[in-house]
Amino acid sequence: MSIKKVTIPPRYDEAFKTGAVKMVTEQGRPSREAAAELGI
Repeated sequence: MSIKKVTIPPRYDEAFKTGAVKMVTEQGRPSREAAAELGI
């Protein structure tokens, strides 16, 4: 029997979240592009 590994989603701090939002709202970048660059 194999054991399934459970992955816990990463926790992002407020600075990371704010930066991600600014990439889209202030820089006008597509959200998919910003997410791909940030690895989320």
